[in-house]
Amino acid sequence: MTRSEREAAGQRIARARRRRGLSQAVLAGLAGRSESWLSQVERGKRGVDSHSVLVRLAEVLRVEIEELTGSADRDETARRAYPAASLIEQAMMGYGVPGPLDGGEETGQEVSLDFLRTQARSAYQAYQATRYDAAGHILPGLIRAVEAAARIAGSGSTAACAVRARVYDTTAALLSRVGEPFLAWAAADRAMFAAEQSGEPLLAAISAWRLSYMITGRKHPQKALDLAMAAAAALERAMRVPSPERLSVYGALHLAAATAAAASFDRATAESLLATARGIAVRTGEANHMGTAFGPVNVAIHAISASLKLGDPRDCDPDR
Repeated sequence: MTRSEREAAGQRIARARRRRGLSQAVLAGLAGRSESWLSQVERGKRGVDSHSVLVRLAEVLRVEIEELTGSADRDETARRAYPAASLIEQAMMGYGVPGPLDGGEETGQEVSLDFLRTQARSAYQAYQATRYDAAGHILPGLIRAVEAAARIAGSGSTAACAVRARVYDTTAALLSRVGEPFLAWAAADRAMFAAEQSGEPLLAAISAWRLSYMITGRKHPQKALDLAMAAAAALERAMRVPSPERLSVYGALHLAAATAAAASFDRATAESLLATARGIAVRTGEANHMGTAFGPVNVAIHAISASLKLGDPRDCDPDR
């Protein structure tokens, strides 16, 4: 490996580490190496000299090995047609450094959580309306601001965590839609963590719903299934009075789990989950609560998709 190749590989590892919010000392310890070794790798002074260490780094960083070795990097360069992706990535690496909220001059002023909620709602509405350029214009500054607000408020502020979860959930949804899977994964992971800290079961459930599909897409369907079902069970415990929003997310989690089961070629589990989702859809009707688009039509679409994944395109009757 040439020096330039080592430097490029080191930069990929450093970028993935920062996305996960890990220090060099923590990552090195989890990988079974010294902090000095990792520092040299990230600076291109040496390469990763063991495939098992490379596998361990990918596991800790929650990325595919290809992202660290460079093949995914080349794919990313070729497909990055969404200009805001780079700005969002830079914002996610800021970790609380203040920045402009609307692409204008930096103010350096602390902003209220109420204002950030309003901005988060605007970004989400732009995403839902497929105005992706508008959402991408809002999100970089909003990410910086919400990280700064969360740092000021402290980890014990459930309100700050809830806003942070909403911002990153919208970010993950947008990035996934515009073809930025690795960056979307990082945003979804942050959304999940913030949602759990917020103490709001519905936020945690919607974050798990989105993340489950991503995990299935990364070819870990059993983990996706476990995540979706654990989130559904937690939401069920909190549903003393099932609102339309909670019922929709609860049903959507069953569809995510069914997708994962089909990807694992587990026909019995997939059919059972689809049957449960079908019963929930009868209660909710057609709706788009929490952005899930959950309803009878969505269940039918998932049933067809599951049948195709299971290798039986004839078994596509949504009323089965």
